Amino acid sequence: MMDTPDEKLEINARKIKRRHLADVMRAAEQGTLRAGCPLSIMLLRIRARCQCDTTEIESINSLIGFIGARAPNISLELLSSRVTIKKAVALGLVWGNLSVWAAFSI
Repeated sequence: MMDTPDEKLEINARKIKRRHLADVMRAAEQGTLRAGCPLSIMLLRIRARCQCDTTEIESINSLIGFIGARAPNISLELLSSRVTIKKAVALGLVWGNLSVWAAFSI
């Protein structure tokens, strides 16, 4: 990241590099972030908002495996669409969210 020109970096990487240059350089040199530094605080806040649910991930992996076994030549785009639809329908059934079904009532 430090050796890459800014114009070749993704926009969020560019912002982090500009706003937290000292913290990024320290992390690159020492392999750690100083506790309480602005970059560390920002990353902790992101982590708090993006908590993963292992059960949810495993259910999606299982669904991908099931569809892949039934249709081994399926394209990635079609597989992604089917998994998305099946999860949306399943969540609608579990949570009773009728708005999910509105998308299918054309």
